[in-house]
Amino acid sequence: MDVTYNVDGNEVTSPGRYYMTLSGTSNFSGTKVIHFGVLGDTDDDIKSLGDITAEVKSDDTSCEGEFVTSLADIVKQTVTADEISNAVMGGRIRIWVSITDISKTISADSKKALDSAAKENECDVAQYNDISMYKQVGSTAVQQISQTSTPVEIMLTIPENMRPDKTLESRTFGLIRNHEDEVEVMPTTYNSEKFVLDFATDKFSDYALTKVDVAHKDDPEEPGDEPTIEPQTDSSAKTGDVTTMCLYGMLILAGLFGLAICSLARRKSKRN
Repeated sequence: MDVTYNVDGNEVTSPGRYYMTLSGTSNFSGTKVIHFGVLGDTDDDIKSLGDITAEVKSDDTSCEGEFVTSLADIVKQTVTADEISNAVMGGRIRIWVSITDISKTISADSKKALDSAAKENECDVAQYNDISMYKQVGSTAVQQISQTSTPVEIMLTIPENMRPDKTLESRTFGLIRNHEDEVEVMPTTYNSEKFVLDFATDKFSDYALTKVDVAHKDDPEEPGDEPTIEPQTDSSAKTGDVTTMCLYGMLILAGLFGLAICSLARRKSKRN
């Protein structure tokens, strides 16, 4: 025999907290009240349903982080209708991403894969991190979320001990991900003035925080400080003034010419 009942209050569409009433019909009697919530597009819509939060947690040596993606979008990807009902009835929902420094504990295979990708992309690994996502509904067991339907955007703040010192012109950061043996260089945006690295991911696993250093260039020469060029001299000795020597040569030629004329004149005189 099929159970028959009427439903009242299930036609709402606006974001908020609601309940519907199921009333038995025919051979069935009694009522049952079911609480539910309708998700909205704003964080305030989500908070109106109950105690629902999302945050990024980091250990002491890793980058601090925060979600750029809205609470509403995160909840839509990670929380079920039954879990929303639990929140409406007074339960709490916690969603978080944890960032942990695993530089000393990362598996040899994952480290090798990340190192190889870093070398291919001409960068160095600054730190290895486990970036994982979790949720907990009420007092139930913590559930790990390995993948979301669409990427979640996160903003990381680079710790002071990783920032460039005065010996460097600049240092740029990036991320490489190793998820289930699939290594991928992540698209990122780095703000060197605020030391903030922005990225979006739909997979949560091992990551390598990478860096590329640019050293200071040699100081350019100041205007006017041109190098001194020493005059090159011929190793062979040169004496006297060229102009004077030419004059002497002309005088000698003139004298020889005069002597020749005088000699001719004397010969003619003797013949006569």
